[in-house]
Amino acid sequence: MSFSNDELHVFYADTPFGPWTAHRDNPVKSDVRSSRPAGRLFHWNGDLHRPSQDCSLRMGGAMCINRIEELSKKRFREREVARIEPSWKRGLLGTHTLNSSGNLHVLDCFDYTPKFL
Repeated sequence: MSFSNDELHVFYADTPFGPWTAHRDNPVKSDVRSSRPAGRLFHWNGDLHRPSQDCSLRMGGAMCINRIEELSKKRFREREVARIEPSWKRGLLGTHTLNSSGNLHVLDCFDYTPKFL
């Protein structure tokens, strides 16, 4: 089984140790603009969210924040509710990953830094 930047596959298990079962609708999403994961799922304002990469221009060109509206063994549905473009700092070419732990929030970006000899 191979995976690409334009497909999202979901698996489930009764425990983290498996056995893991593929979602019946895999790939549950096929869209180069929001399928590739960009960090852990997180709760925000009482809803479950999934950060994803917009790979339409390059891998991690921007990030989407998707609210998961339905997640079950039979269905998966999400909707984009925010974007993080790489335009917030000069020289950035992409935003790649978003993760949090407690009050610590980390955003991984891709930039261009010229090297001089």
